[in-house]
Amino acid sequence: MLRRSLLLLLILGACAATASAGRLYARRPNTPSPIYNLRLDSIRTTVTIRNLLAVTHVDEEFFNPENLELEGFYVFQLPQGATVDGLWMWVDGVRLTFAVKRKEDASKLYDSLVEHNVGDPAILQSLGSNRFQLKIFPIKPGTGRRIELEYFQTLPLDGAGNTRYVYPMNIADYQATPVTWAELHVDINSDVAIQRLTTSHDSVPSLVRTDFIDTNRVHVRLAALNLAPDRDFAVTFSPRGWTDGFPVLNYAFKDTVDDGYFLLWTPVRFAEADVPKADFVFVVDNSASMTGLRAVVVQDAMQHLLKLLQPYDRFRIVLFSHDAIAFPSDTTMLFATPENRDGGTAFLQAQFRARGVTNYEAGIRDGFRSNFRGDAERRMLFLTDGLPNEGRRTQTGLDSLLKQSGATFARFFPIALYTDNLSLLSYLADGNYGKLLAVEQGDSIDAAVQRLTFDFSATSVMNPHVTYPANTFLVYPKTLPPIANPSELVSAGRFSGSGSAEVSLLCTMVARGDSTFRHTVPFFADTSNPVQVARYWATFRINELLAQMRGVTDTLLFKELKESIVRISERYNILSPYTAFLVINEIIKPGGGTPVAENEGALAGNFVLRQNYPNPFTRSTMVEFLVPASARGQRVLLRIYDASGRLLRVLTDAEAVPGLWRVAWDGRDAHGDALAAGTYFCELRSGKTVQLIRMILVREGRTTP
Repeated sequence: MLRRSLLLLLILGACAATASAGRLYARRPNTPSPIYNLRLDSIRTTVTIRNLLAVTHVDEEFFNPENLELEGFYVFQLPQGATVDGLWMWVDGVRLTFAVKRKEDASKLYDSLVEHNVGDPAILQSLGSNRFQLKIFPIKPGTGRRIELEYFQTLPLDGAGNTRYVYPMNIADYQATPVTWAELHVDINSDVAIQRLTTSHDSVPSLVRTDFIDTNRVHVRLAALNLAPDRDFAVTFSPRGWTDGFPVLNYAFKDTVDDGYFLLWTPVRFAEADVPKADFVFVVDNSASMTGLRAVVVQDAMQHLLKLLQPYDRFRIVLFSHDAIAFPSDTTMLFATPENRDGGTAFLQAQFRARGVTNYEAGIRDGFRSNFRGDAERRMLFLTDGLPNEGRRTQTGLDSLLKQSGATFARFFPIALYTDNLSLLSYLADGNYGKLLAVEQGDSIDAAVQRLTFDFSATSVMNPHVTYPANTFLVYPKTLPPIANPSELVSAGRFSGSGSAEVSLLCTMVARGDSTFRHTVPFFADTSNPVQVARYWATFRINELLAQMRGVTDTLLFKELKESIVRISERYNILSPYTAFLVINEIIKPGGGTPVAENEGALAGNFVLRQNYPNPFTRSTMVEFLVPASARGQRVLLRIYDASGRLLRVLTDAEAVPGLWRVAWDGRDAHGDALAAGTYFCELRSGKTVQLIRMILVREGRTTP
């Protein structure tokens, strides 16, 4: 469900990360018109959790009550580490699927289609830091628009062995009208028995039904007519024996195109007795812009954060503008007793006064003056609403401040209030093993912080090192954080063998000082696991390439890395910073002869035959090609051949009209007979131009030869 915690909305002002129901805002396209709320009419969501890999498929319908044709838009934020792998739109009862395109090409085509009011387009783009923007046009007066979105993520285990999945569905502050139909299915399948399971709505048995299919599988269903959700839906469950080697994600997915498997693995969360305490330093911006609502949000956020600390945790608060003041004023860090937390709240109420410039350096330096313990997790939470305008201001300059040596190292967790200027904070968080939380106007700060702090449970290992089987390769990430929660040590690689193998984690237990710990779990090659395992590997690979791009000054190398990201995104149907998901109403039919958008011919001076999507495919695939203006009037042929060169079908035989062409192929020959699984070739021929792409047809239950 597109909503303000897992899918944070409200495009005005900033980015967000709190819990609230899906919301589609709209305006008249290409105008500074007022912003309209579109009514949420239905919610249909399916969540599949295999061990701790959760796949969420959102299906919602919104209604336009205005007497205007509008363009809808979202800006939303997903949980840290979540990956988008699907977008669908419904137009006139037809479900339209997405294509992965280069971001700049997709944006040009979307804008062109909106300008000419054709194609019913939708575009989904990454804004960085797990923020996304979805735009949809048109939403006609008195009609609805149905949207589907899919994303996947891993769920952490807490110190007591519980894992929690949250689906934000609170619409209380968005609309007074009930949702006509709300339905949520959560299917949990665990390799070990599930010993406890609760939901946030167990007190309303008429609304929620929980069925234990067997000891390892549970199905939870929420369904209601005319529901006005005023809280989020959460499922918490505990796998039995998790401290003895719970196989969190240690399984592999057999790829049907490239030989070998994709391995996805993360170690078990250790027992609560092994979880160390943590030291938190809160570095809070109180420069001149932190007035009004911002000041209120900061006070509320800090009260909430302080309440989440455990008695064995310690904290210190630093307020900064052009200089810094702290509580306590010396380097002491206080245990999080009720009395000390109250003292921190009183300090904020007395000393938080908007004043001066924004000097990140002053706040960070004073934060590192804190007397951190050597045996504790160290975290710096950094609250601000804008960019620095005094002191160090560059990415590299501030990053060098955060990369302190020895015991002063701290993970960096920025919380950005009401700002779109996130690239600097995102860079600093990524480079210092932290996470960025962006909060925008209208968001509940408590819910926003809860979403982030669910991952804030104390960590337990230092200097982790993972050993993989000899036949494992291309494992990402290449570098693990120096101190981490074991459930954060998710990695993915390629595996060329078969059968079972073992993966081992060697680390130092923070709570035990110098003692070392080795944890070994088996995994088994399995062809039944979801394709998201392969896509997880692709996500890690893209993250590795993005890390390589940090600080690259060589233009050619930067371009090569960017092209690699685009290819991986297209190959595995996942969103990246350099690609977009684009949905266009089907104008081209098989054998058709009219381009989707004539003016896109200006994007290419030559014919361009793009790789079909999806590829591999099981039932149908889409082929796109660009016809340049210089080819107007030529004959265009698009034909399918088998591996032996035998002509099977002519998809297009028409006069060339400049623009983007889209042609569907259903895996059948000219006689309408379904072809066998295998490799096929699509040829584009016009004048002297001949271009060829390779396509893979996969039939269910069978693999590609």
